[in-house]
Parts: sequence; C-alpha cells; structure tokens
Amino acid sequence: MDDTLYKLQKLERERHELYKRASHGQLDANGRQRLSQIGSELEVLWNQHRREDAAKRWGPASMARRKNPAA
Repeated sequence: MDDTLYKLQKLERERHELYKRASHGQLDANGRQRLSQIGSELEVLWNQHRREDAAKRWGPASMARRKNPAA
C-alpha cells in the first residue's frame, strides 16, 4: 500500500506542476497530453489504494465475498 500511496503523491505533485505551468500559459501539447495520462493513472491508483485499504482493514477474503455475494 505504501508503494501505491507514494505513486499517488508523486503523480499529484506532477499534476500540480503542470497546472501551475498551464496557469501561466506555458503548457504545450505534450504537457496537456501528460495531464490526461496522469488523470487516467490517478483513477487506477486511487481504485487500487481503496482496495488495498479495504483488504488491510477487513482482510482480503472480505473483498472476495463482496465481488461475489453468493459466496
């Protein structure tokens, strides 16, 4: 989980810097593309972080039961 959180924080910092550049009119097409990529990566990482946090709190077996209520 620490690795996921580290990646989230790193991407959030990068996104912040890109937004800062954009606010000064200094963001080119590559920067805009990177912002889009970061948004997608953050979505995946936040979902992963929530799953890891739930597994840590309630155990991995509880997550499996939630996916398959019949189990």
